[in-house]
Amino acid sequence: MKTFIRLILVMLVTVTAAGVTYAGSDPANQDEKAIGILKQMDAFTDSMDKYVINAESYLDATIGPGLTISDASEITVSVDRSGFLHSINKSGLETREVFMNKGKLTVFTGPQKFYSHAEIPATLDEGLMFALEQYGVETPAMDLLILRSLDELLTDNVEVVYVTGDSSIRGVICHHILVSGPNVAMQFWIEKGDKPMPRRTLLTFKQGEGLPRHELFLKWTAKDSFDKSLFEFAPPEGAIEIDFIEAQ
Repeated sequence: MKTFIRLILVMLVTVTAAGVTYAGSDPANQDEKAIGILKQMDAFTDSMDKYVINAESYLDATIGPGLTISDASEITVSVDRSGFLHSINKSGLETREVFMNKGKLTVFTGPQKFYSHAEIPATLDEGLMFALEQYGVETPAMDLLILRSLDELLTDNVEVVYVTGDSSIRGVICHHILVSGPNVAMQFWIEKGDKPMPRRTLLTFKQGEGLPRHELFLKWTAKDSFDKSLFEFAPPEGAIEIDFIEAQ
């Protein structure tokens, strides 16, 4: 499923406190209508082999007691599921690009012009998870890219609520669905009709100070083909190669 990476699945189902992980034992409410719409979204997005996601991202950060700011960024992710990806994340003057090209990973950071190379698995799903776990490289909107089974998400203690079918996201009428576990809640606004794509997502961390959130507004564009040069990194003049630091 293209909705939750493994880390989000873990946070939805379990709570970690004082080094102990536990999960609720009482079955949660799961609305069948909401589950049906999630399955439609799952099937539709899984059927897309080549596409571009344009997104506005708003990520909360706590800077002091009772003080939370929202870091805004603009994201473009181009995906060819045969093993290619190029993402651009622009936040203020900072730019971060990720290139995946059939087993080759490159991360470029501007305006410093630092870049790093590494070998990763050639398949897109395995490459994304390897880059995250080995080097701490998280691709923007990554939780919408990895193919996962819906059954992994809908465990007994995850609540699924159909909120409304009349939400408008940037002029698109959407279903509004809440998926909530003990530690994390995820809201989806899924386009109504024959293209059930997520148009907005809102992730809320229940255990953090001030309930920090990560919000995405999404536009999806299916593609017939890409110019393969899009997925190839060419170092600009003055660029400096540095080594990846393996994630701890």
